[in-house]
Amino acid sequence: MGAFNVLVGLTAGLAGFLLFLVEPMMGKYILPWFGGSASTWSVCLLFFQGALLVGYFYALAISERLSLRVQSIMQLVLLAAAILFLPILPADSWKPIDASAPVGRILATLAVSVGLPYAILATTSPLLQRWVSLIEPGQRVTRYFAISNFGSFLGLLSFPFVVEPMLTSPQQAIDWSFGFGAYALCFASCAIWVAVRRARAPSPAAETPASADGTAAVSAADPSAGRRFILRSDVIAWIGWATGGTLLLLASTNLVTEWITVVPLLWVLPLALYLLSFVLVFSSASYYRREIYLPLFIVLATGSLFVGRQDSSYLMLMQIVLLSACMFSGCMICHGELVATTPTARRLTGFYLAISFGGFLGGVCVAFLAPAIFPDVWEYQISILAIAGAAIFMEIKKQGILARRVPKPAFYGLVLVFAALMGGYVIREVVRDGSVVWQARNFYGVVKVIDNHDPALTERVISMYQSGVNQGDAWVAPELQNRPACDFSESSAVGLALRYVKPRRDHGPNTPIRVGVIGLGVGMTLGYAKPGDVVRYYELNPAVADAASEVFPFIRNTKATVDIVLGDGRLSLERELKKADFQKFDVLVLDAFRGAAPPMHLMTKEAYEIYLSALKPDGILAVDLDLWNFELSPLHRGFSQTFNLPVGWFYTPVMVDDCADGISWTLYTRDGGFWKIKRVAKNRSDWKDHSERTIVWTDKNTNLLSVICWAQSC
Repeated sequence: MGAFNVLVGLTAGLAGFLLFLVEPMMGKYILPWFGGSASTWSVCLLFFQGALLVGYFYALAISERLSLRVQSIMQLVLLAAAILFLPILPADSWKPIDASAPVGRILATLAVSVGLPYAILATTSPLLQRWVSLIEPGQRVTRYFAISNFGSFLGLLSFPFVVEPMLTSPQQAIDWSFGFGAYALCFASCAIWVAVRRARAPSPAAETPASADGTAAVSAADPSAGRRFILRSDVIAWIGWATGGTLLLLASTNLVTEWITVVPLLWVLPLALYLLSFVLVFSSASYYRREIYLPLFIVLATGSLFVGRQDSSYLMLMQIVLLSACMFSGCMICHGELVATTPTARRLTGFYLAISFGGFLGGVCVAFLAPAIFPDVWEYQISILAIAGAAIFMEIKKQGILARRVPKPAFYGLVLVFAALMGGYVIREVVRDGSVVWQARNFYGVVKVIDNHDPALTERVISMYQSGVNQGDAWVAPELQNRPACDFSESSAVGLALRYVKPRRDHGPNTPIRVGVIGLGVGMTLGYAKPGDVVRYYELNPAVADAASEVFPFIRNTKATVDIVLGDGRLSLERELKKADFQKFDVLVLDAFRGAAPPMHLMTKEAYEIYLSALKPDGILAVDLDLWNFELSPLHRGFSQTFNLPVGWFYTPVMVDDCADGISWTLYTRDGGFWKIKRVAKNRSDWKDHSERTIVWTDKNTNLLSVICWAQSC
């Protein structure tokens, strides 16, 4: 049986490799369709957890009720059907036409493109382990689960470091499909081997509980265990621990990606650590020691809550490391407690089903329940409290080393200190949000309107925040309400562009113009609008449009014609350009960043081709991408060189209009007269990096590390 065991191990490892290679591959492909939102990855993981659950449930159902021969035949039929879905690349017809129902669209897109192949891959580990346990009773079958997880680990890491840099998205899909064909041959060989042997399962009475290292030995087991599956307390524990691990994974990933940027590397890092915890504890239970990971998790979790967002690259990386370490220690707790309750070989399929259901439940909590129930992003904090509380309970219940050796007053005192710190964090957040006058949460993030009562301000203002980033302000005083400020002040580049664009230079300052704006914010560009102007906004987040219309004065008070198109700005423009009646813009403003990094799909050569196609020949493209941790000057120079398009950078080095930070814009235009205007020439700045280096991103090649700034000031 040595050859059979090798074949089983190869099949399990290949299945794991393909399962976790396709996740970031598909996530990256559809990410631009949904505006680069951080929640896109959470919904993708929800789908894959759901497909995994379907595969495990199917494996449990057929392994409990059908003979090995019938199971083998059914798998061969399903493999043949799955091959019909190849290659797995989603069709362009699935691109969304607006911003509505993003969760449903993501789930549907993935279901029709990769659903069946993924679910078939998910059946591999539980079915093969069940078959091996029946053919060779007493063999340590959970090692195949560890092999599968190791393959998953390799597949996940190979995407950002090997697959993504070397292959285009279509080629990735084709090569993955060839890999699935190789897997199908391996699994078919296993199925035929099992069918030919017509193995018979041993009597349930001959099974024993799995040992600490995962060995399925033989002892008395309840033959009705499968029928009473959902009623057992250990099943509830399996689901609970699996839910906690997935909840912490997704919450941590969302925290990182919403503030930095949504790229596969930042998906892969947390997920790889999550998988590593599985690999370690399922290879040997000795890797998990509660007395080590419980205090480590509490210290890291507390630190991660009280460390704010950082405005330097080094501190940003330190925060990523802190969040990742916290997540890994929490997952070690969840998965270590899972392994401590590994059941008999007969119940292993149900065990994996419970783990899968817990993972799916965690995804549902983050993707569906949290946005519907919580007004702000609290999933991370809740997952920390739940895991720490459950681990403390288990330590007390099982009288672990900490509970036995640490004096009870000290032990319970430390627990109270942790609780007090959590309470302090909650109080801090409540006080911080005390001035919120409008708030909404949806798939695209949390939008807040803050009423600033800062006595240092000369006038009272209200501000919009999305993902913790200021999206614009407005004065409350009626005489100042329509006045552009900060990034849009008269001295800013966008102010210069809207006042000195060619039609207004040639025919007067009140000449009507067409303005396109990707990223609505509070609608401050309308402060420059004149009667007869047409201002067309492209806004991804419906909550931003609601806040701008309901709370801020610019849309309400303008005399211009205002259109708001909900959806990704790039996709919306691309779709409109195909219409015969499309009217080009005199000025196109790109102001759609969130967090601390550029929206990468909006900053590629292909994206700029769309923007320039939407502009009149002498039009102006204004790009507001002044970010703390990234130096974008080489990117702007690269686009200028690629399109033979004059470019200028405009920096405001001092505070204006009570704005705390310097602001900058980049302007592109072929209108030579614009550059000769004295005020434009005076405000034009030297490039911030004092370099001539150029970079050009494309849809196939975007490297965030190429623009990261390691200097103290960027």
